[in-house]
Amino acid sequence: MNYSDFKRFYFKHVFHNSLLKENYHNNYVKNLNYTLLFSILDKPQRFSSKFRITSPKLKIMQFLTQKGEIDFGNALEDVINKILEDEGFEKKNRKINDISENTRNKKDLDFHFEKNSKIYFGEIKIRDDHDSTKRRGQIENFFNKYEILKQRNENASKKIIGIIFFIDPSFKKNKNFYERIINEKKEKSIFDKSDEILLKYGKEFFDYLNLSNYWEELLNWIKQLRKEMEEEIQKIDFDSYIDFELFDNISKNEMPSLTKKIKNLLSEDIWESGLAQEISKKGIFWNELKNFLDQKSNESFKHLSEQLEEKIKKYY
Repeated sequence: MNYSDFKRFYFKHVFHNSLLKENYHNNYVKNLNYTLLFSILDKPQRFSSKFRITSPKLKIMQFLTQKGEIDFGNALEDVINKILEDEGFEKKNRKINDISENTRNKKDLDFHFEKNSKIYFGEIKIRDDHDSTKRRGQIENFFNKYEILKQRNENASKKIIGIIFFIDPSFKKNKNFYERIINEKKEKSIFDKSDEILLKYGKEFFDYLNLSNYWEELLNWIKQLRKEMEEEIQKIDFDSYIDFELFDNISKNEMPSLTKKIKNLLSEDIWESGLAQEISKKGIFWNELKNFLDQKSNESFKHLSEQLEEKIKKYY
């Protein structure tokens, strides 16, 4: 596990469009620009509505940074799994059947491994900051997963170690609650005395597994990615980074309603608000889009090309 792997997992979740993963998984700037393009094609009012305090430029920054934050937890989940796999933990199926209910009802484990005849499973969250309702459901669901694993025949002679892992150690809102529930379950023999149910924050998780060096590595990877993001997010510019060969692939594979999507780009709000000029400062993108439309035989595309030409003349 290295920084390249870490960055790849981040790209996989934040830029989860299949075309992006295939063609631009190593180019953060192109991923940013395409992610923004797809979002504007889908819902332009998200960026250009008159009922917004933020300017289009600030909204673009907000959208891209929030998307990274929202999907970061899933990326870190993959990172943790890769670290464990690299360190000799045997990967097991993370989807398990709930045998107490319909066997088709599968539950997901954030990690599930075996090493030295011990089963390791658990939940991974970035922060312990849930409200009281969510925390109760989360820990009950955790113990339900433990019961499923315990009832499996192949685990009969194996010690099970369940870990609730919060990555950010600065958030411990419900620590006392989780510890109390775990102790109550233990006293009532809800889980086998030979098994362990643990609550870990930050470095504690890696220390327990004798993988302490990965904590500093993880912090350095996050710091490095943050630095790259701060630099690259300033380079939102469709004039330089939108490849119309990929755009053509979108029309064939992923956007059968491309006509409707391009109509969204021609809405007056996009142009009046300044969003059109913000994403294409020199107008190159819009001229390339016009050329793209002109090459299509479909009459609806030609009509869109005429409308776009009027916009270019008016606003550039």
